[in-house]
Amino acid sequence: MSNNLEGLNEVLALEAELHEKLLVAAERKRGAVLEGNLAGLEEILKVEQALIAQVEQAEEKRTALTAVSAAELELASESVKMSDIIAKAPEPFAAKLGKTRQRLRAALDTLRYRTRQNAELLQASLEHVKAFMKMVAEASAPSAEYGSDGRKKAGGVRLLDKSA
Repeated sequence: MSNNLEGLNEVLALEAELHEKLLVAAERKRGAVLEGNLAGLEEILKVEQALIAQVEQAEEKRTALTAVSAAELELASESVKMSDIIAKAPEPFAAKLGKTRQRLRAALDTLRYRTRQNAELLQASLEHVKAFMKMVAEASAPSAEYGSDGRKKAGGVRLLDKSA
């Protein structure tokens, strides 16, 4: 039993570490968005994808170790929660699992918050670009220009040359 509980704690610690790295990447992503650094943003997204793949692998291990630990602690494995395992685990495993779980939850909560902020920032940036493009399109639309004789001049003023 102790090997599985120790393994579960190690996997939780790994997940916490990976989510903390994702948080660092999210903060770097925010800076790249604010600076308009597309190359930097692309690199950060690659790092995030690699970290997410590692999180998925760790999650598979955690799920397996949770089921084994639940069975050893005589808990129903299909609906077991980490809090159930912590409550039935002997010391010092219960304390270790509780501390590691808290670290993971803190990282996840902060990551959710930062991700929501980044999504809002990207949405605002997108709205800004749309408004700018609309303004450019309206400014480049042909407008009526009149000559000294009161007649419309052919062509009109254009902000952007479509032939370019």
